[in-house]
Parts: sequence; structure tokens; C-alpha cells
Amino acid sequence: MREARLLAALAATVFVMLLVPKATGESSPLSYALDFRIGGDIYVVGVSIETEVLPQGLGVKIKASLIYNTSNAPIFMSVELLDGNTTLGSLHLGFLRGDTSSEASTVIPAALLGSSLTVRARVYRGSETAVKEVKVPLAIGPLTPSLVITASVDSGQSLLAVSNEPVEVRVSVSNIGEVAAVQPRIRVYLDGDVVYTELLGASLPPGSTENVSIDVRAPESPGVHVLRIVAEAYGVGTRTVSEKRLFLVTVEPPRPRLLAVNGTEAFEGDRVCFEIHPGLQGLPRGVSAEIVMEYLGGTVPGWTPFYVTSYDPEMRSVTGCMRLGMTGEEASYRVRAVVALRALGSERRFPSNEVVLHVQPVARLLRVASVSAAAPSAVFAGSEVPVRIRVEPSLGVCLPADVEVFDPVTLTWRTVAEATVCGGSAVVRVPSSALPRGTSLLRAVIRLGGYKLASSTISIAVLPEPRLSVKAEPSPAAPGSPVKLEVAVKPGLDGCRVSARPEWTDTSLVAATLNGIARLSIIAPEAPGAYHVWVNVTCMDRSLVSQAAVHVANPVLGIEPSRATAGPGELVEYVLATTPPLDARAVVEVLTPKGEVLETEEVSIVNGSARVRIRSPQRPGDYVVSVRLKGFRELGVNATLSVQAREHRLTLSLSNTEVPTGASVTAAVAIEPPPRQPVAVTLLLSPEGNNSWATVASGLTDAEGRASLVFSAPGKPGRYRVKAVAASMQLESEPLQLLVKEGASKMPISQTIVAGTAGAVSLAVLAASIRAVRKR
Repeated sequence: MREARLLAALAATVFVMLLVPKATGESSPLSYALDFRIGGDIYVVGVSIETEVLPQGLGVKIKASLIYNTSNAPIFMSVELLDGNTTLGSLHLGFLRGDTSSEASTVIPAALLGSSLTVRARVYRGSETAVKEVKVPLAIGPLTPSLVITASVDSGQSLLAVSNEPVEVRVSVSNIGEVAAVQPRIRVYLDGDVVYTELLGASLPPGSTENVSIDVRAPESPGVHVLRIVAEAYGVGTRTVSEKRLFLVTVEPPRPRLLAVNGTEAFEGDRVCFEIHPGLQGLPRGVSAEIVMEYLGGTVPGWTPFYVTSYDPEMRSVTGCMRLGMTGEEASYRVRAVVALRALGSERRFPSNEVVLHVQPVARLLRVASVSAAAPSAVFAGSEVPVRIRVEPSLGVCLPADVEVFDPVTLTWRTVAEATVCGGSAVVRVPSSALPRGTSLLRAVIRLGGYKLASSTISIAVLPEPRLSVKAEPSPAAPGSPVKLEVAVKPGLDGCRVSARPEWTDTSLVAATLNGIARLSIIAPEAPGAYHVWVNVTCMDRSLVSQAAVHVANPVLGIEPSRATAGPGELVEYVLATTPPLDARAVVEVLTPKGEVLETEEVSIVNGSARVRIRSPQRPGDYVVSVRLKGFRELGVNATLSVQAREHRLTLSLSNTEVPTGASVTAAVAIEPPPRQPVAVTLLLSPEGNNSWATVASGLTDAEGRASLVFSAPGKPGRYRVKAVAASMQLESEPLQLLVKEGASKMPISQTIVAGTAGAVSLAVLAASIRAVRKR
């Protein structure tokens, strides 16, 4: 959709530029956007057209550049100028790429000034082409009333010549001013040396022109040379000088040679190819070369290009092909190749020898015939696909045939095998490596000249080499318990035959794969030991063999932790595990040293694992946690649980002991040893001499038994007491003194938290580790 909008805008030639006419006899450039569709790709070319009044006529300069494209392949562009149906001239702009532009010039009759010109642009990509036309107005702005001397050359702003050949430069000196030019003189310099000088007469009247033809011999050394043309004259008290610079590029002449790859005899509709040897001995810097193959004959007048490509110095030869038309009559074509050299906007074309191609019509032998093809629906990689081709009725001749595969990326048919069908049938063996992995579409094609007779498509899948894996679970398994056997075949195929035979029995189990998987259930032997299950899988023409190991062992029950310590009434978590993994019910009991049952709980063990939480007895002492599996009379395990009374203390410290009224104070509270669960602590404050306590902050201890509480100092100055209380544990700290004053607060005298098993918090000077007292 984005490309469609862009093309719609460009195709409408939105940006046609019409500027104020120049005063030098030139028009302002007109710019157009031309969109070309070649195959499935889009090319948008910006074309700028400029006209100029010259002594010999109306000069037309065309410049083209690629402004949008959906393919990186270059295109070759040529332009034809027409006045109605009359061709005025043709220009070759050469190859266009994303970062290049090209221009070319020609001269048309001056009588066309004020009318319109048809510009027919044609682009080529290989043997593909597209055409666009645009109408261009021919208009020139008014000239200035001053003395101007100009020089121009018919071939444009640059020349391309062969080394040592004479180059004819036609120079026109025009006086387009209002006064006569006195003693007009012309000088020509080549690389700074004067090669020509001439006095054009005593004077040059206004509106008159002097034409001079100059022969300049191209330098022998290939490369870029500067040709400078200087015209000077005198007016009324003035001296006027006009200069024109041209770049003369010299090259060694190429000697191209053309060969017919398929011979000079062909059938209509055939694809014929030609090979050209460019014959270039290297190119100077700034010179590019294009190779154009063209033919003359048929219904199209003149030489018609059918293959265009740019020259690469690494290439020794270039092959171009074209498809012959279906006319039903004999025809002859003259084919040649042209090496086009381009530099600075100029072009020289060097044609090759001509090859005459004779084309014969093809009888409609296949009009009543039909083609069929047959092949297996799937094969494994590394094998061959036998494709049987049949032609009915048999035509009594041997016919060339192709086996083609459809390419889903390019949406084209690609030949993967060739054969000759004699007697109406043939078998072609196509290597699976020539086909893409996955499912492909094949067809058989009979060729006769330009005719093709194709069969219906057949579908075939190329599968990777099959791989077999077998897994037995659980391992180890308990005696006599079920064992799950999973057989996997990759790629996932349906209908592969699976046969499994455990070595401890004479019975084989049979199944078929579904999406490459087959699952079987077997019973483990009663005796512990190592066993094997032999597995055989048959898929198409492949047989795969593997085995699975089955280990049988008596189950073992474990408990973690085996020894645990807890406070009275605390929850203790245990992890139960069986090896091999079992699904069973377990009975967990808490026993006194004398064997009395204090608590019983039943838990499910799934896939050999379970978790259970037991609350410890309230009385300190050592207890036994006993676990027994239901259905396994001798399978059990014991753990020791030690219940110990815990002595805790609560400590308190303040960040500041002297603060102004309303200031924030941070209190650090710690319980040692840390309780197993968070404990709520409350911070209380009371004026000195008053036994009434008020709650100022509260919170929960962390995993280390610590809490940081923040409260605001009272708004009234005075001495206060602060203490912490953990009501759930019946703990209370010793009170600390807090002095509240008017004015700025002092820095804390000292606050030191000592880390260790005791977790004591020290306050220097005012308080040092106040021991908590358990309320009685």
C-alpha cells in the first residue's frame, strides 16, 4: 500500500518545475517523474529536460536519475524525441543505479520553438523492457540587450574519442548583443597547449553567427583531457571574452566478437543465447562500458535491444538470451552486440560482427498429446526420487523433457533434471538434494521448439534422515511397578510401525507412531537389577533399531532434615522423597521417647516427593518424627526433633538523645536470638516523673530480629523516657532518656550496632546495651 501511494504521487508528476527563463538563450529545466514496471519491480526515474538556442538549431539536454526502485538490479535507459510521428533524434542515457545519474544532448530544428515535443523513454533490464511518453513544451525566455559571445559544440559538454583519431569540433560564435563585436577571435587549447587560432573577421554584427570547424587529434594516452575554447572581441570601449571547457576522453578502441551459443538454426519460441567477447584492454578512470545485444528483423523496424548489461573488468565474456516469437513462418534475424563506452555524458558505440539466425516454424505435434508424471509422495534425504513420465499417445519420436520443481520464493518453475522420452515413456531419477527440504511440487514438461506440454503437478516431501530415541520412566523403577516407554521418531511421522520386546519376557508390544510418538506401558521385573527393552521401528524404506535401559531397585524413603531444633509450638517443615519415585500415601507421627503418639498427619507423595509441616510440642525435650509408607510394610524412616526453651532479650537505641521539639527520631530495636517469625514491636514514650506511657511508633522485626522505628519528638520541651515492648513474646527494654529542647538538635553522641550472635546495640555515654527483662 505504501508503494502504491508513492507511485501515485510520483506518476502524477507533482514536481514539474517552471522557473523564470534565463537570459542566455536557455530555458529553465522541466522535471518529470516517470514510473516503469518491469516484471514485479518498480523503477521511478526523475527526468530533467532543458532547451537552449544554438546557431545550428535548438539544443535539447536530458538528464536522468533513479529516485525510487524496488530492485537493486540496474536499468538501461534510452530516449527518443518525436514531433508527432517524426523521429527527431535518439539518445542513450546508459545504466541507472541508485547513486548515479546520466545526461545526453542533441539538436533539433529551431522551427519547433514555441511548440511541444514528445519524449519517449524506454528502459531495459536484461531482456525485459518498459516504455513511457511525456509531452514537453519548447519555450525560451527573452534575451538581454548586451554583447555576449558564446561558443558551443554539437556533441555537448564532453567528447569521447579513440586515441590518435581526428576529432571534428564545430564551434559557433554568436553575437546576441545589440552592438557589433570588433575583431572577434577564437583560440582552442588542448591540455594547455594552443592547437588552433583564427580571426573571424573585422566585426560580428548583432544577431549574426560565425561557424568554425576544427580538427583536433585525440591524444594517444587514454584518459581525460581538457579542451578549452576561448572567443574574444571588442565592443564600444569594452572587451568581451567567452570561454567553453570540454572534456575529451580518449580510449583504446574495443574489438567485440559475437558467437551463437545454440547455433544459427532455431525453432520459433526457442530461447537462443549469444556470447560476446568485449575485446576491451582496460578502461581509463571515469569511463564506463555497457554491452547491448540487439537484433534486426521480424515485425519491429530498426535494431531492437534484447539484452543490456554493464561491463565488469573481471568478465571475459557475456552471455545474453532472447525468446523467439511465434509467427508460424520462416524468418531470419541479424544479431549483433554493441560495446557502448560512456564518459562525462558522451557515448561511443562499437558494434561487433553480425550473426544471422534462421528460425523455422514448429508443427503442432503436441496439440493432441498429454503428459503425466508419477513419483512417491515422500522420500528421505540422500535418496533418489524416481519420476515416471508418460506421453500419450506416443508420437513415434524422441522428445526432450524436463522435470521441474516449483520455487515458492520466486514463484517460478526450476528444472532439476533432464531426460529424453522415447517410445512414450521414460524414468528420470532426481536426486533429493536437488529438491528443497519440505514439501515440493513437481511436474514433467515436454519441449519442442517454443512449445511446452506440462503434466499435472505431483506433491513430494523430502524428509531429513530419521532419528530414533527411546526413553523409559521412571528409572530406577520399583519391582513390579508400571514403566512408561516413549518411542520418538524425528521427523514426526504417522504410521511408523513400532515393536518393543522386554528382555524379561517373550511377549512383544506393537504400536504405531502418531506425529512421530508412540507410547507403550510395561511392568518392571520383580527382581532388582538392570534390564533392556529392544525397540525396532520401520518407516517407509528405513528400519531403525534402539534399546532402552530399565533399572529396577527396591525403593528407599528419605526425610530432610534428619535432625531439627525448634522452640515450643513452632512449625517445622520436612521434605519426603522416595527413590525410585513413587506415588503413595505416607503417615507422619510425632512420638515421645517412650513411643507415645503426640500428633499424626497423612500426606500424599507424588512422583517421589512431598512436603509436610509439623508443629513442635510445647514441652522441651527430644522427640521422634516417624514416616511410614502405606502398602510398604517395611519402608519407613525416622527423624529427631529437639524442642528447646528459648531465652530472648530486647534492646533499644536512639539516633539522637537531644533533639528540638517536633524533630524526627529513629529508634533501632533488636530481639536476640532472632525469632523464627516476624514479631510486632511497639515504641512507648512517657514524660520523666510520669508513669503514663503513650504509643509513638510500631512495626515488625525482619529475619534478623531487627526493626527501625521513626517517631516525632514531643512539642513541649522537657525530659522523656522511651522504651520498646514485644507483647507477643512478653519482652520489654529498659527505658532510655530523651531530652527535648527548643532550638537546633545536637549530633548523636554515639550509636553503635554490634553484629554477632548476641546482636547487641550500644549507645555510648547515655546508654549501653540495656538488657531486656522478661515480665513475671
